[in-house]
Amino acid sequence: MAEKTLQIEVQEDHLERISQTKKPILAIAELVWNALDADASKVTISLLEYGLGGLNAIEVTDNGQSIPYSEIDGLFTKLGGSWKQRQRKTKELGRLLHGKEGRGRFRAFALGRVVDWYLCYQKNGGLRTYRVEMIRDHLRNVRIGDDEDAADDAQRGTTVRIGELTKDFHSLRDPSAPSEMSLIFALYLRQYRNVEVFYSGTKVDPAATEDHSEILRLSPIKLVEESNCQMLWIGLA
Repeated sequence: MAEKTLQIEVQEDHLERISQTKKPILAIAELVWNALDADASKVTISLLEYGLGGLNAIEVTDNGQSIPYSEIDGLFTKLGGSWKQRQRKTKELGRLLHGKEGRGRFRAFALGRVVDWYLCYQKNGGLRTYRVEMIRDHLRNVRIGDDEDAADDAQRGTTVRIGELTKDFHSLRDPSAPSEMSLIFALYLRQYRNVEVFYSGTKVDPAATEDHSEILRLSPIKLVEESNCQMLWIGLA
């Protein structure tokens, strides 16, 4: 299929507002949440440097479901109305969903001018791949590349590459950055033990930021519904 350019159905100044964040690491965290919502079991955050040590690009790679080419138009050109609003759990593994509005991908533009998505998905027993490109100068435009057969050594998943960074982002390369990431994902990683997140070569470990962890067994609790004073019983494990 030939390359095409689509437009997001929202005003550009609105996209500009939601593409901002005060903490750079939160923009990366949104991309990780998107990967986890796609049932990824491994997410790798790579900080790519120039030869002289400056930060050149940021990549977030996962092994999740990715997005079939037939679905990309609707998912990338609408803000709000995400399929996640209609479901509480992920499609493949039934994990709890995080995102609801489809805004997470725009946070990447808080870090760089150009964002590329390299998507590899399963179709008819094989793998297909294509690329999506967006530029901050024209946030409403989404360029979607050709849908092609993936290489023989390709693996299912998505890589998001943020280029032409707006600054060097020293905080992202600070030794404390993996700990900050663990604070964001501690509860999720505790709940889903088979999920791994790596930040610049360091595994994000919830235990690194916990003083104490304990599982408590609670007896059933009784709730009173104020509207009609009906008694509800909920059993907790």
